[in-house]
Amino acid sequence: MKKRIISLILCAVMVLPLLLTGCAKSSDDTASDISKTAPRTTLTLTMYMIADDRMNVERYPQGTKMMVKDEMGEESEQDVSGKYVSSQVQAVVDAINKILKSKYKTQLDIRFYHEKDYYEKLEAEIKAMKADQEAAENEGNNTPSNDNGESESQTEEETVLNKYGLPEYKYPTLADHQVDIFFIGGFDRYNEYASNEWLKALDEELKAGSKKLDDYISRQFLVAAGISGTTYAIPNNNIIGEYTYLLLDKELIKKYNYSATDITSLADAKDFLNDVKNYESGYDPLAYDSYKDPTLVHYWSLDSETLKNDPNQFSLIGCTYTSNYSYNVDKYTKSKTSMPLTFSSLFTRPAYRNQLLALKYYECNGFYAAENSDKPFAAAVVKGGAELKDKYADKYYVNVVDYPRATNEELYNSMFGLCGYSLASASRGMEVITYLNTNKDFRNLLQYGIENVNYTIDEKGALHRTDTNEYFMDIAKTGNVFMAYPEEGMNLDAWTYGKKQNLEAKIDCTLGFRFYEEASELSNIDLAAVKLIAEESAKIAAELAAIKDYDTYAQKIEEYATTYKTTNKKLNLQKYTTAKREAEGEPMMPVTIYYEWLESNKFISNEQ
Repeated sequence: MKKRIISLILCAVMVLPLLLTGCAKSSDDTASDISKTAPRTTLTLTMYMIADDRMNVERYPQGTKMMVKDEMGEESEQDVSGKYVSSQVQAVVDAINKILKSKYKTQLDIRFYHEKDYYEKLEAEIKAMKADQEAAENEGNNTPSNDNGESESQTEEETVLNKYGLPEYKYPTLADHQVDIFFIGGFDRYNEYASNEWLKALDEELKAGSKKLDDYISRQFLVAAGISGTTYAIPNNNIIGEYTYLLLDKELIKKYNYSATDITSLADAKDFLNDVKNYESGYDPLAYDSYKDPTLVHYWSLDSETLKNDPNQFSLIGCTYTSNYSYNVDKYTKSKTSMPLTFSSLFTRPAYRNQLLALKYYECNGFYAAENSDKPFAAAVVKGGAELKDKYADKYYVNVVDYPRATNEELYNSMFGLCGYSLASASRGMEVITYLNTNKDFRNLLQYGIENVNYTIDEKGALHRTDTNEYFMDIAKTGNVFMAYPEEGMNLDAWTYGKKQNLEAKIDCTLGFRFYEEASELSNIDLAAVKLIAEESAKIAAELAAIKDYDTYAQKIEEYATTYKTTNKKLNLQKYTTAKREAEGEPMMPVTIYYEWLESNKFISNEQ
């Protein structure tokens, strides 16, 4: 990170501690995990958050005074500059600070913005903060700092008397354009912020004061959140991916003497579904909304301009895999042939061709139910959470076709980071982030507000927002979702199912990998070859979509199996699908970049 200067004077003072209510139980306490050597000076931090559009995020401008009632109902004129116009929103902020001041001697100035304004406001403040620090540095106004970003010359602390005449800590005022903690969503933005040095490195804190996060957030998530080996943000724990299930009617399976364990895909179900089609007029062979694309397929569908890959968009190049494929360091340590995801011409893969043919057969022969059909179905492929297994278990055998997979999209969609220009140490900001992800009461306070004001909890444990509630936040943007109360209308077992789902989830073999990052310059990749494959893939997709009868389709698939063998010289498929480093200065094939990333992260080994 670039050299930073200290321009913020922290007026931290030691006084008689106040006994504040609302602290977490000792079992949820993270204080013991915080470095015991860290000074406990008072500190004021900002925290930038995205609020729901229903919430009033307006704040009073500087210099605003008005009559305010205290807890005893007494009115007095007070300066309300910077406070939220909504008294409920301000009450939540005050409650949060009551806890943080007591626990960490940290005060938060929470900046709520609606999503349409959020990133514009955040980025403008970061840029202004950087400019202020560079200007001060150029003027020679550098102030040495200790590990907490506090002035080394600051040795005295002061107290202030509150309205009751009692001493309390004085917290420093905010610097102009101060940014400390903020929400960030999406890898492109995350990558950009890290490249701009707008984010602090957090790895040391993850090994020390914030190591408790290991118990609440998947270690694989934390590792994969790194960019070039450095972690710049903490992903909020959430439910990972979705299952792909094959449903098979129990009565019909038994009636026609099939074994449900032998039918693991729709391609395997052809004989069974033909029997249903021919002999069971009261059934639709396949549900109308059954998933209609091939399963257990990863497409290497690269955009030649951006080098972004969509694994669900058809490409000639891809691979088929088993439901259990995942990162497994022990498994992938023997040879190059152990690469978890290969690059190959998909039409040379029988498993892929058989799926295409089966799906087309069902489509052309009327196996799928009409949209408004009221008949029961014999089979279906459905996607969803762990709760679906219980939902369908009475009537159907529920076979897992594929498990949930932790992907880049899920990992980077919801994160908290620390500003690279913050004058506070990473440890102080990480205390807040860690507590938010490990303490149930604190997490729900930020998400839902104050109990009996903003919400109530019924006897079943479901949360109900009050009629007068003015505080609204997105559950995915406020921390660990498994610690949030289930809202009215949600399955009360949602988090139980979610935890089960995460335990069974597989780590996708591209988690943490981005072509456009690994290829630091586009010239590192043979873009002409990528473009040629993309064009050929688009042509194939159009040809297949235009075919309406099964026999013609099957003939075309057989033709592709011959045309697109690795010996195809026009597309140079042999070279495109082989992980081989080219001569110095020569552009590489995508497979080589992926292979070298696997090797550098020790997911595979060259050693024999």
